[in-house]
Amino acid sequence: MPEPYNFNDFSIGSQSFLTTAATDLQGHAPLALMKGTTKYDLDRTKLPSNGQGRLNPVSGVLNLTYHYKVHPATGGYLGLTVPTVDFGQQLITAAPGDYPIAKLTSSLVVTNQNPTNKTFQLTAQATKPLTNTAGQELTGALGYELSDGTIAELSSDTVVYANTNATTSQTSFNVSDGWWKANSPQTGENQISGPRLHITDANRPAIKAGKYTGEITWTVTNGL
Repeated sequence: MPEPYNFNDFSIGSQSFLTTAATDLQGHAPLALMKGTTKYDLDRTKLPSNGQGRLNPVSGVLNLTYHYKVHPATGGYLGLTVPTVDFGQQLITAAPGDYPIAKLTSSLVVTNQNPTNKTFQLTAQATKPLTNTAGQELTGALGYELSDGTIAELSSDTVVYANTNATTSQTSFNVSDGWWKANSPQTGENQISGPRLHITDANRPAIKAGKYTGEITWTVTNGL
């Protein structure tokens, strides 16, 4: 029976199909590629018409062509400032769950000064697992709560935010403001999205005493 697939999926939570399992039939082409020192952006106006459909299991062959264009050298400043996220102190016997931010230093802010197109996407990926001072790792523990309440493990580049309003006069977008309920203190019970300490049955046995640090890499790409 033909399997449904969608490789033109750019919704929040979608991942690049270059970083997911071959059996995962959802995702999108990389938003940007580098060749030498030249950056290329995915041309979303020329997506393949067969990028979504049903895969014939008999042939198992699907040819897709994606087009890229040279990243413009002009068009306004596109920048990103990132915060330090602290999940506080947790018990070694912590139960499986998704623990909220205890302290946020600075904010996650995208600055887009493009005069004609303010659209952009923000992706996140856990590029260094939580590791204590003894070098013991807690894999899969850096998660992100998406707008629909699901938790992305950030094992690959994952879309976590998008601005689709090309003509807005806004130039500064505070993404982390949306991690908490509107007009509420930035406390754990008020967190509704954003980074989470993701403890599972799989990684819980690896919890050891010590201070853990990790790294989330944020990438902003303009022109959806």
